[in-house]
Amino acid sequence: MAGKERAGYTVTMFVIDVSPSMGEERKVEVAPGPNGEPIFKKTTKLEWSLKYVKHKIQQMIFAGRKSDKCGVILFGTEGTNNVVSDVHGGYDHVTEFLPIHQPNARTLYKLDTIKPSSTVGDPLDGIIVALSTQQDELAKKPSWNRRAIVITDGECPMEVDNDDMSGVTDKVNQWNVDLTVVGVDFDDENYPYDGPEKSNIKMANEKFWQKFISLTQSGSMGTLAYALQVTQSPEIKITRSTLSKTTLSIGDIHIRPDESIEILVKTGKATSGVTPPSLKKFTMRTDSESLKESQNQQQQLNPVMPSLEDVAPLEMSTQYVVKEDNDVDDVKAGRPARSFEDDEEGGDDEIQDPFENAQRLEKEDLIRAYKYGSTWVPIEDESADKVATVKGLQVVGFSYEDLWIREWSMGEVYYIFADDKVPRSQVAFASFVRAMKDYGVPDKKTGENILRPVLAIIRKVTSDGSPPKVGVACARSLEDVDYLVWVRMPFADDIRRYSFPSLEILKDKNGNKKTSHPNLPTDEMMDAMSELVDSGDLSAAGEKDESGNRLPWFDPSEAVHPAVHRIKEAIFHAAITSNIEEDPIPPPHPEIIKFLDPPSPILVKSRGPVQRCKSLFNIQEAPPRPKMRRKTKGAEDGLSADADVPLTLADLMNGDAYIPEFSPSPTLVDASEDSGGTTVAASPLQSLKAKATEKHGEDAMDVDLPSNKEAFITGKAAKLDRIIGNAYPLRDFRENTARGDLVTKAVSDMGEVIPEIVESSFSSQRFEEALECMRAMRDMALKEDEVDTWNGFIRTFKKQCRSSNFKHPNFWDSVKKEGVALSLIHEKEAQQNGNVSEVSLNASKKFIEE
Repeated sequence: MAGKERAGYTVTMFVIDVSPSMGEERKVEVAPGPNGEPIFKKTTKLEWSLKYVKHKIQQMIFAGRKSDKCGVILFGTEGTNNVVSDVHGGYDHVTEFLPIHQPNARTLYKLDTIKPSSTVGDPLDGIIVALSTQQDELAKKPSWNRRAIVITDGECPMEVDNDDMSGVTDKVNQWNVDLTVVGVDFDDENYPYDGPEKSNIKMANEKFWQKFISLTQSGSMGTLAYALQVTQSPEIKITRSTLSKTTLSIGDIHIRPDESIEILVKTGKATSGVTPPSLKKFTMRTDSESLKESQNQQQQLNPVMPSLEDVAPLEMSTQYVVKEDNDVDDVKAGRPARSFEDDEEGGDDEIQDPFENAQRLEKEDLIRAYKYGSTWVPIEDESADKVATVKGLQVVGFSYEDLWIREWSMGEVYYIFADDKVPRSQVAFASFVRAMKDYGVPDKKTGENILRPVLAIIRKVTSDGSPPKVGVACARSLEDVDYLVWVRMPFADDIRRYSFPSLEILKDKNGNKKTSHPNLPTDEMMDAMSELVDSGDLSAAGEKDESGNRLPWFDPSEAVHPAVHRIKEAIFHAAITSNIEEDPIPPPHPEIIKFLDPPSPILVKSRGPVQRCKSLFNIQEAPPRPKMRRKTKGAEDGLSADADVPLTLADLMNGDAYIPEFSPSPTLVDASEDSGGTTVAASPLQSLKAKATEKHGEDAMDVDLPSNKEAFITGKAAKLDRIIGNAYPLRDFRENTARGDLVTKAVSDMGEVIPEIVESSFSSQRFEEALECMRAMRDMALKEDEVDTWNGFIRTFKKQCRSSNFKHPNFWDSVKKEGVALSLIHEKEAQQNGNVSEVSLNASKKFIEE
């Protein structure tokens, strides 16, 4: 068919093979297990094929178009029931299972009743019946699209001569049918077959179908496994908006008709937001006779699947009640508004209405009110005057295009075209659009015109009496058409302007500009941040092309809404699966989540800049707030002895509190003589007591420290966000990595501790200790898949050692003596330990030798 294909307006015929061979079992992969291991289940070829048909029909159901229809023809059935056989005879063992109709949920349930037969059918007979049935439906609808999908395993012998084949293909081409043959375990370039050796009949039938498809104008052929994968991939719904006629007026045509102009135009949507599909709730029907009759009918077809006659969608009902403060105490307190209690007879759940005792009103007793500030202003519908508006577009002003801020755009975008049936409107509209694009203003110095496009502020009324909307329209032109793009603009009250102090300019109380301050970034910080931003460039983080150059990673045209498509996947799976426990929903399709995780080249590239920024800006993780509980004496205050309540300063002053177990990362350090030369990490309570004693004297806080909460001794306390201390880092590292669940944290912390050890060293006293820490860190990174962490650390550490601000730059000479053993982890080392590295051996040698 010529021209663009309309959305919908399609009749799809499914021609399904139900021969005995379709009842053979086959292993099919389902959702992976808890550890990612593949799980297979046994299913028949027919059940596997019907899963594909259900997915195709589900897409039609979700689209919800009345002009999207389908029918189902079965070949290989024991009986015969089709329109061609009724008129001409023959065409045995072909059954019209479902006539052409708009699919719904009932269609999916009926497909579950299809079972393999004990008779062999001819697939060409099934195709002829499908095409004839389709022709009867579309004889007076030549603009509709025709599709046919044949599903077979090709295991039944076929006796077809060239005349029969050419006769069918001629009809396919004559009626412009898009024919697709989906074979169970057929050969396919996109999805190679991996299974037992094929029979001679199957191989002969595959060659027949290949020749058959080659004779059609728009035919295709593939294997079922790949067809299922394609069908389950997210589908971008692209529809063409219906254009509506209206007028565009420039000037007031009612007051000054001689100074105004009116142009006939058409408008249509350029974008349309998509929301996740709504989930309807269903309940059992209460009509016992219809319920019993439908159950008997359904049990004969499929005893497992419930009948659609048994369920009906819940209808929403609205009741109006007078809201009293006492009626909603539970809701205000955050407790559920409904409770479930067992009744005396059967123990069924009974929902309690939170407004059961509230005064109920009728809708006629209510009037509409609008909120103005904190006051409700009642306005009766009869007395409220509506704005007398007239359908159309009216230009109310202009503004320069460079003054528009992108985030001011609101809602959907609309196209505005000239009416294609009125030449005068086309000329006038094109002149208006080009004048907006080519608008110029005189330069103040030279007097020459400078191109400065303008935006038109347009008031839009979609129908007489409807509320007006104000937006801006920008001029756009293609080769053959000039048009406007219109989008709503906000009101002044919709825009919030917040001012923030400058990050680069700092002034003192006298107004003098400061050049050096802890809150001002240094040149090194600016360079580090610039490097970090550049390392996150996604324009060259995708796959490599034929020349070896990386392509962009993110393509907006390929990005899909994860919530929309994942909910669709869940609904698809629930609709076609009778037992969710045995056949759980599979993981999300790769196309849905491919843009959720950052690309690995970016992660590797940004390791070094991230570590550099963390070091320069002293970025630390916020320590978890310790959970402290107040001791309660009995139930005097209504709380149990273990109730969680905030710990106040008064509790500390009264000594009526206890501190939970401390982690090996105390907050403050208290060097006392009683510690025997070691530094004791002080608890928060000790620190608070020390501060109070220093300020108010010895009696300020007479609180005894709990005897069962001893201070943690590490030789020197670690920083708040670390599990590795600076006093005995190697010991702390080995103890924490031995636990297994702290390896990543320990390796990361060791990378921060090593530079501090070197800088705090008196001469070269701790050089050897730092080298030991580096060896231990590198070995652990190699064993536990922390290759990127080590490579990022050693790159950053090399820059630190060569920086003019580093205290011991000669330490890098000691690292160089170690050679490749302390250089970047290269790919050969990584492969031996089951890891991956993008660094070659030569690059690792060059890095340590420079």
